[in-house]
Amino acid sequence: MFKEYIHWSDGLFLQPHHFQQMQNSIFDNSRALFRLCNFYHYGFIDCEIKEELLDDLRIGLRKFSAIMPNGVELSMPGNAVLKNCDIDVDSCLDKDNFLLYLALPVYSENEPNLNSKIEQNKLYSTKEYIVNDENTGNNEISLLKRVYNVKLSTDNKDENYIYLPVCRLFWISRNVNSPRIGIDKRYCPPFFVISSDCVLKEYLLELLHLIRKKINHIKEDLRSFGYSTERIIGDNLFNTMQLRLLNSYEPYISSTLQTDKISPFEMYLKLRSFLGELCALFPLSNKDEVLEYDHNNLMEVFSDLFTNIRSVLSMGGYLDYIQYDFTLNDDHYTSVFKLDDVKNSNEFYICINTSSNVDAVKLAVEQGDNFKLLAKSELENRTRGVKLKELRNPPRYLPAVRDGLFFKIIPNQAWDNICKEACAVIDLLPEMFADFKASLFFVYNKEEE
Repeated sequence: MFKEYIHWSDGLFLQPHHFQQMQNSIFDNSRALFRLCNFYHYGFIDCEIKEELLDDLRIGLRKFSAIMPNGVELSMPGNAVLKNCDIDVDSCLDKDNFLLYLALPVYSENEPNLNSKIEQNKLYSTKEYIVNDENTGNNEISLLKRVYNVKLSTDNKDENYIYLPVCRLFWISRNVNSPRIGIDKRYCPPFFVISSDCVLKEYLLELLHLIRKKINHIKEDLRSFGYSTERIIGDNLFNTMQLRLLNSYEPYISSTLQTDKISPFEMYLKLRSFLGELCALFPLSNKDEVLEYDHNNLMEVFSDLFTNIRSVLSMGGYLDYIQYDFTLNDDHYTSVFKLDDVKNSNEFYICINTSSNVDAVKLAVEQGDNFKLLAKSELENRTRGVKLKELRNPPRYLPAVRDGLFFKIIPNQAWDNICKEACAVIDLLPEMFADFKASLFFVYNKEEE
C-alpha cells in the first residue's frame, strides 16, 4: 500500500531518476492515504458534455475535474488534454445503449510514459511555460510541465488504460444511412461529490421541496386541530412526531447540497436513515427492499430510494402525486410501479419529453398508431393501447416539467391490464420521438382531500 522513499546520502550523482522516484512515491503514498479516508475515492467533481456534437456522431467534454480509480487527479482546463471522440458506429450499432469512458494510460515502470514522435497515447505530454523568479520577478526561464493524455472511448477492454464512465449513450435511430444517438439522462456516472453538474442534485432538490411541503401541511393541520402542549394526544401526537423527524433531516439535506461537497455515499446513508425512521411511523406498511449502494450506477440506486421515500411520505395524505419514470429495455420503454399506489390514486397522467415536432408528437400519442401505452403481456399483440388525452393546462398539483407534454390516462381495459401487471410499456416509432423520456404520475385521491 505505502511505498518506500528515496534514500539520500553523500556521494550521490543526481539523475532525473532520483527526482522521478521521489515524486512518484510522494504521490502514491498520499493517494493511498486518500483512499483510506474515503469510502469511494473516485468519480467526477464537475463535468460538462458537448451535446451539440452528437448530431455529427461525435462527443467531447467542455470541461471536467475527476479523480480516477487509481487516484490520479485530472482537470481540464488544467493538467489534462482531451480531444473530441468520433463514435464508432459499427462496433456500437448492435447495442441498445453503451457507456462512454474517460480513459487514462496506465503508468509503466519499464516502458516510456512520455509521448514522442514515434510513440503516442502515452501517459504524459509536456507543455512549455516561461516563468520568472517569484522573489525578484525576473530571471526568466523556460519550464516544462507534464499534462496527462486522456481520451474518450466506448471500449473499456484495453488493460493499458484506467477507465471512468462519463455517460450512457443510446440510439435514437439505427438507420444505417443516418444513425442518431442521444445521452441517457437516467444514468449518472460515479461522482466524488454531488456538485451542480451531478444530475442527482436535481432529484435531491425536488425531495427537499416535498419535505418542506409536508412540513407546511402538518403545521396547518396542527393549527386546525387546535394544537396545545397540554393535550398532545391522538392526531396531534402523531403529527408532532412526523414534524420532529422532518425538521431534523430537512436542514441537513438543504445545507449539505449548498456546499457541493457532500459525497453520494454520505447522502445515501442519510436518506436510508430518513427512510427507516419514516417507515417506523407506519410499521404495518409494506416496505420494499432498498437497493444497496452502487457507486457506478448512482441513478438506479437513488431513484429507487426517492421512490420509496415519496411512497412513505404520501401515506400521511400530504403529497399530491408519485412519479414513476420509464427506462429503455429491448427497443421499448418500461415503468414498474406499486399496486398500492394505483389503489390509492384516482387520477393518472403521463408526461412526455422529446425534441421532435410538438404537434406531430401530440397527434401520434392521441391517435395511438405510432405510440402505444400498454401492458407488457400485450406487447406482441396488435391491440390498442391506453387512450390518452392531451392537457394544455396540467393541474397545478403536478410538477412543472420543462418542455413536458402532459396527457391524461383515460381508464379502459388496456389500463386495467397494466394495473394488474404493475408494469406499463411504451411501444413507439423511434424516428418520431427523438430524445425521448417519459414518466407516469399517480395522483392521490384528490376528491377526498
